[in-house]
Amino acid sequence: MTPPASQHVVLCDSTGRATGTAERQRAHTEPGMLHQAFSVFVFRNEGREVLIQQRSAEKTLFALRWANTCCSHTSDASDNLIQSAETRLQQEFGFSAVLTAVGSFVYSARDEGKGVEHEHDTVLTGHVANSVQPDPDPAEIADWKWVETTELARDLEQRPETFAPWLKPAFEIALKSL
Repeated sequence: MTPPASQHVVLCDSTGRATGTAERQRAHTEPGMLHQAFSVFVFRNEGREVLIQQRSAEKTLFALRWANTCCSHTSDASDNLIQSAETRLQQEFGFSAVLTAVGSFVYSARDEGKGVEHEHDTVLTGHVANSVQPDPDPAEIADWKWVETTELARDLEQRPETFAPWLKPAFEIALKSL
């Protein structure tokens, strides 16, 4: 079971440099406060498949939307982003992978009546063997699947409403790193 999420996020400027902290709910209240986040993509089959998840119905924002392997926030400016992401992957999916930061972007997205994301999102990638067996935390993940990268790219164009709003720009960065 995943431990409770931190009640704080690290605020930052558009380059990702920490500028302070804020209570998580306040940072996600309209108009949103720019804060640090990370998006993890785990690949297998020499980068031809990526593990994606359907976010749990319990998620405050963008519940039941399909998203990358896992994502979260740092809660303290002294947190090591890569270590935080590797820990979060283990908590959500029950396996480990060595992750590498491959880029970042800033976005803002509103989930009508629920709140807003305004994040400096660092994209991290990792690769695992085909034998890795995910063991997802049901409090975090409603469903999951390995999908061919070409299929995901096509679905992001054809059915964008089924995906979390950060998935497309983050996935494009991840793909460039392969």
